[in-house]
Amino acid sequence: MFGRPILVSLIGGLSFICGLLLVIFGLLGYLNIDVPGLAETTAGMGIGTMTVGLIALIIGYGFLMGWSIFWYLGVIVYALILIGGLYTLFIEQSFMSGIVAIVISLIILAYLFSSKVKTFFLSKD
Repeated sequence: MFGRPILVSLIGGLSFICGLLLVIFGLLGYLNIDVPGLAETTAGMGIGTMTVGLIALIIGYGFLMGWSIFWYLGVIVYALILIGGLYTLFIEQSFMSGIVAIVISLIILAYLFSSKVKTFFLSKD
């Protein structure tokens, strides 16, 4: 058994940090506290943002721990981001946002399917 691949650490750490920020911003939105530079949010949007943030925290922690279920969740989440990027590109016709989402999700999906990463996650069962 080898150690955690470096990019798994990076993806997990970034997911954890983004999740923490989303929880904080969601809580501020729920409490109707305006933050300069951020769009105004409603309580419902705050709850939604906190929920997404909690999911990101859990996925980030799972990636850092190398739990196999999180390899599957990572594939599902980044496949959904890919679909969302395609939707943004072709339906909403927002070129830059769509391309960024598509490229990032394809890179992460390709990485998750690499033999070293699959072995790291799936050999623990």
